[in-house]
Amino acid sequence: MRSRSRRGVQADLTLVNAIATLANAAGNATWMATRIRRDE
Repeated sequence: MRSRSRRGVQADLTLVNAIATLANAAGNATWMATRIRRDE
């Protein structure tokens, strides 16, 4: 197990942040779609 470089850690954090943002956006879109469908 080699030690992680600072750049590697930074890249991991960026990736995790991007995935979290996408997951949040997908969750919001799903929630909005559910709300719209329920209102009809």
